[in-house]
Amino acid sequence: MAPSQNMVVTPLTTDTGTLRRTVSDQIRRLNPALAPMLSIVKSSSIDKMGKMSASAGMIEKEATEHMKFEWFTETPIDVYAAATGAGISGTVGDETATAKLADTSAYRTRDIVTNLSTLEVAVVNAVASGTITLTVITPTWTCAVGDVIAMSCRTMEEGTSDITPLTKEPDNNYNFVFPFRYPVSIADTAINSPHFTEQPLKRYMVGNTQNCLRQLENALILSQRAATNNTTDVKIGSTTYPMYTTRGLLQYASDPIDAGGNMTFDEWNTQVFEELPNTLNPDKMLMMFAGRRIIGRMQNWAAQKLMLTESGEPNEFGVRPRDYYCGAFKIRPMLHDLFDQGALAHQAVIFDPSDLVYRFKKGMDIATVDNLQLPATWGTTRGIQGVVGLQCWSGGANVKMITNWNN
Repeated sequence: MAPSQNMVVTPLTTDTGTLRRTVSDQIRRLNPALAPMLSIVKSSSIDKMGKMSASAGMIEKEATEHMKFEWFTETPIDVYAAATGAGISGTVGDETATAKLADTSAYRTRDIVTNLSTLEVAVVNAVASGTITLTVITPTWTCAVGDVIAMSCRTMEEGTSDITPLTKEPDNNYNFVFPFRYPVSIADTAINSPHFTEQPLKRYMVGNTQNCLRQLENALILSQRAATNNTTDVKIGSTTYPMYTTRGLLQYASDPIDAGGNMTFDEWNTQVFEELPNTLNPDKMLMMFAGRRIIGRMQNWAAQKLMLTESGEPNEFGVRPRDYYCGAFKIRPMLHDLFDQGALAHQAVIFDPSDLVYRFKKGMDIATVDNLQLPATWGTTRGIQGVVGLQCWSGGANVKMITNWNN
């Protein structure tokens, strides 16, 4: 049956009279894993004594006072930098040796630097835009394009008068919660229809709730916040409305890992491991949303590389690991039907659940509400609605997409 935006009324009867349905109206559910992302959000409840308890979950859940919520990420000063050009060579005691760097704003005189390609060491004696001038400590100093220069702790002369400060402001991040509503409306004359063995409104609400959760799942993964200002103006009919949207998980991801069309276990354990952010904690479980295509191939790795032997006749055949090691990290794939669609069938997203927060406007988490219709409407309109959004503590630095997973 096609979806309808009209109020449900009493269905037509046959010529011979009203036929009562005797089936239990069990409707097919094509999405048993309806909302994988929402399923790992911690849920909370308050007992009669006012004590709050939270269920086991991986993503925190917090209220926000405002539609726009903000947080800060502390990006540390980088102590490694690649040379952008060949520097001036020098020998021990030489005060004219140089290294050319794209950004020298974090360097101060008295900094100790080491060329990691040659392990040659020098002390910074002057800083200019794009160049640091050095006093060489090791027998020689050379610097070529691409050499990595490491900054070590400053050395100071005794009784120094230098108090050159160095500060760095944190980065401001923000996102929005957005309002949504999924109503069902039924005429009061049909709400206790003799044509069904159960109340139709209850059955319609089950399907409506599942539709809401599935689309909310897509929003928390795919959506993007307004490109400018806080809202996007949407014209419906002759009226313009300001609309909030939230920034989803995929929109946080940056610098994707390109699988190059052929992701093998060896590449998983080397290339992917090497390109995962060094800010991820290897002691924490990482999650990976993927579709059937990718997870099936990962299970094939285990089937090819592992041999399970038992005495007697085993009852099961095949291998289905729950977690996969990727270098120092443990990653748990989670099947998501969104990643069976289009180009996403060749992509996966890796994230740390503790890096995410499910945000809801205070007092406006997902809930069922009644009496949404106009006062003159003779019927019952019940809906599921909420105001929610997604926060990523790292600002996306710890969210990684894997693309071109085509094999």
